[in-house]
Amino acid sequence: MPNYRCCVAGCNNDSRYADKLLKRSQVTELKFHYFPKDSEKRHQWVNQVGKGLLNFTVSDNKVVCSNHFEFGKPTFASPIPTLYLNIRNAYKESPTKRRKLKKLNLIVESDSNSFSTSLAIESETCDKSIQCN
Repeated sequence: MPNYRCCVAGCNNDSRYADKLLKRSQVTELKFHYFPKDSEKRHQWVNQVGKGLLNFTVSDNKVVCSNHFEFGKPTFASPIPTLYLNIRNAYKESPTKRRKLKKLNLIVESDSNSFSTSLAIESETCDKSIQCN
């Protein structure tokens, strides 16, 4: 059985974790729907789902869950996903992407007759994308 994960920003529905699936009120059964093969419909889906995502590209393996359709599935009246599409700022860094990095300082001491080194470890909170100096 293949695993599906919704590609809409902010949606965490993943078929591997059945106990964590979120089903909205308009959905009777949560299913995952592939992007359509028809180029016009596919372009409409990409425009809706890709809002706010930097460099969003679609492949044949990406899916959208039933929560994002008005009737729980694509129908003639509502063929594209329109519900619960989060618009996010792709250029803004997430505040939760922080971790503690260890900064290594090499201290070199030299006398005229002896040479010694020591290692000092400091802990700093840094952004993941920015290196500590």
